[in-house]
Amino acid sequence: FNVVTFVDHEYFYPCDAHCMNCGELTNEDAAHNIGHVDAVEATCQAMGNIEYWYCNDCGACWSDEALTQQTNRFNVVTFGDHNYVDGKCDTCGEADPDYVAPVEKFDIAAAQVIMGNNLDMMFAISKNAVANWEGYYAQIVHEYADGREDDVQTTYAEKFGTSGSYYTVTYKGLAAKEMADTLKVTVYNAQGEAVSNVWVDSVRDYAMRNFDVAAPSAAKTEIKKTMIVDMLNYGAEAQKKFGYNAGDLANNKLTAEQQAKGTQDVELAAELKTNHKASQLILESNISFWIAFDGIDRTMKATIEFTDHYDKTHVEEIAGADFGISGSVMYVASKEVVIADARQVLTITVYNADGTVFVQTQDSIADYLARSIEKPANANNKDLYYAIMKFADSAKAYLHAK
Repeated sequence: FNVVTFVDHEYFYPCDAHCMNCGELTNEDAAHNIGHVDAVEATCQAMGNIEYWYCNDCGACWSDEALTQQTNRFNVVTFGDHNYVDGKCDTCGEADPDYVAPVEKFDIAAAQVIMGNNLDMMFAISKNAVANWEGYYAQIVHEYADGREDDVQTTYAEKFGTSGSYYTVTYKGLAAKEMADTLKVTVYNAQGEAVSNVWVDSVRDYAMRNFDVAAPSAAKTEIKKTMIVDMLNYGAEAQKKFGYNAGDLANNKLTAEQQAKGTQDVELAAELKTNHKASQLILESNISFWIAFDGIDRTMKATIEFTDHYDKTHVEEIAGADFGISGSVMYVASKEVVIADARQVLTITVYNADGTVFVQTQDSIADYLARSIEKPANANNKDLYYAIMKFADSAKAYLHAK
């Protein structure tokens, strides 16, 4: 018996609870000697790691502080990718092979309302915004207030207008009732990429921006304010007439003080003796003045002659094939009369095929409105008719003011 020896339980690590020889749980006080490693973000040049805890004695690893999620040294390692910013890695500088440089966008310079037989909006683009305009184009999107599909007018660079150091693009054909509608203008390159910021505007917004902008003289400044109010009032009356966007009238941004700048009274009197069946003023799309006759046919031709508000003589020749027809009545229509010509007298002559005069008459928009305003059937149109003439008179006064 004396030659027999015994050894104590042995443990490979101080934190082992079981004897490495017999496996019995004999080390009830065993405890890990815990260390902690903060997370390190990996980069393209250096590995990182997740946050983890480990035992300094046995080397065991855990991904949680409570030591319930054991892992190993390999699983705590993380690997990073390139961090590409503006086309290159901001860590190592390597170029991003998939990088496409963004288009540097410029601003459209300005807008302007053009008053004719309808309202156009012209937008200015700096010629210096792009070195080579080949293949470039501008799109103007008309967003209708009544929810109709947007109308898009596209103008290619070779058809841009020019004004000094600017190119111009124009949206044509805004009706009076559409003064509050939105226009969005964007310039694109030949690849169809937007190269300008989007200009969002309307006739109303343009007018309100310019209400307090001084004209060359104090007198013209006041006339301009009158014209702006009259124009927006005309737009509002057109909206009411045609039931278009009546909840957002063109003049609803005018203050009471601004509204007081508008024309208060306007003279309307029928002075011409007409020699035709009827006249009609078309307003829903643009201002178009029709003069209808009995007995005319397409073998005939007509002329419309007038002196505009600038004292320039216009002679429009209309072939019989271009006579309009409404129901059983044929008419001729002027394409050159603008809003400021409302009081200008038109002389309309219809010729037989042999060149002799079939009929001659005179009329004007002002005379037509004066005749029409007295008709009981037009009782609901009086405010609109007066608004047209107020705008026509103030537009003419502004265009001629010094």
